[in-house]
Amino acid sequence: MRLYSLILLSVVLVLSACGATQPDVPIITLLPTSATTTQPTAVLTQPPLEMATSEPVAAMPDPTGTPAPAVTPSLVPAQKPISNTAALPAPVYYLGRLSGSDQIWRVEVDGQTAVQVTHELSPVTDFDVSPTDGKLAFVSNNNLILANPDGSRRTVMVDAHPMPTAEDYDVASLLMRQVHWSPDGKRIAYGLGGVNLIDAHDGRLTVLKRDDLKPKSPDFKSDGPVYSYWPLAWSPDGTRILSAVASYPEGGSLTVLDVSDMTTVDFVSNAGNGCCSPSWSVDGKSVYYASPWPWMDSSGLWHAEASTGKVTTLIEGFSKTEWREVGFVHAAKHGVLYYFYGTQSKEPGDLSPDSLPMALPITMYSAQADGVSERRRLRNDVHIVSEVAWAPNEQGALIVDVVDAVRAPSYQVSGTLTYLKTDSSPAIRLPADGRLPHWGVPSSTPVVNMQRHDTVWESHIDLVDGNASDCKY
Repeated sequence: MRLYSLILLSVVLVLSACGATQPDVPIITLLPTSATTTQPTAVLTQPPLEMATSEPVAAMPDPTGTPAPAVTPSLVPAQKPISNTAALPAPVYYLGRLSGSDQIWRVEVDGQTAVQVTHELSPVTDFDVSPTDGKLAFVSNNNLILANPDGSRRTVMVDAHPMPTAEDYDVASLLMRQVHWSPDGKRIAYGLGGVNLIDAHDGRLTVLKRDDLKPKSPDFKSDGPVYSYWPLAWSPDGTRILSAVASYPEGGSLTVLDVSDMTTVDFVSNAGNGCCSPSWSVDGKSVYYASPWPWMDSSGLWHAEASTGKVTTLIEGFSKTEWREVGFVHAAKHGVLYYFYGTQSKEPGDLSPDSLPMALPITMYSAQADGVSERRRLRNDVHIVSEVAWAPNEQGALIVDVVDAVRAPSYQVSGTLTYLKTDSSPAIRLPADGRLPHWGVPSSTPVVNMQRHDTVWESHIDLVDGNASDCKY
């Protein structure tokens, strides 16, 4: 049930888009040289976690059609780098609101050059970056759009009709979301009335799993369960897609969806509803996932066998004396796990919702595949984290630090983008406030100015009762 609440919260957030001590490790702020670039706010750090500080810092293992909208771009020009040394392993893309609505921005590898990439009439609500050539796939006004890494050659792939409203009965089914490039950069998975695939080259569409919606009635209970599906992560070999299953009134779970025969393997667990931040193992045999928010869902770290759906709890979300926040797990080479972790003491037997922490200061850890063996704290600084994008080759992680948002009167989803290396070197604050961080391709050409947008062709998906029924090219 908590996962269903999380789904509703995420839908609302998408629709709404249309005196601390210093840590032992210093924070580097890369200040922009242009006054038009976002100026970062002061870093607000938390005291060190109440954990053993004697744990050693671990060394890393080897590791031509319809024109685009006529918009006058409010472009932030590229700036001179602070040095010839790259501060980041690859360019960074994120959603920022400096121009007035959520648009895709890019920070170059110098860590300070910020350029607005998209200039849509409507906010961008989701996006992903191709792992092969850096092309963008993003959602704006419920359309799936492709573009080059610099935003040029804008191509509308899927037009899913106007944005639904929060009052729509089947809003979760009508809303396009969760865009994911395949590992080979040839296909895109996205959620819209189920799990869909589209060929990035010719626009060929496949509906892998449809939502199972019951007829509208005043009482959900009389209709039976409602199931909604959307993609979360491709397997490393591109043959399967880990997908979320939201159901009412039961709650939700995860399922592995085979791309070729469309069969599914449901995760079976009484601990946790499959939220959040899943990560495939390198060999594609397992899935790890973790929930860092005990107030929203059961907190903890879990391992699931992709072939059987069997789930094993690796870290419990609480003990008799403490809350444990673990999240943003990443399964790396050599059977190593990386995740963020923090604890907070509690009274024995206290499970009152009022005592559940909204967010804990957490920091970076590594461990073996069981989640606890050879666990090492990799950094001394702590952060309130809402999102994490792990860097190529496990060099570090780009986080969204939302300590200011947590203390705000109303919940906010944006925060300060900060790059944390796994070697405990100083944290690097980017001159960017935003959300949904993604790594670009390291060899991508820097974006220096606005390019002409060309829409080549369009695909239209018509929905009948929440299901894709017709595809026109």
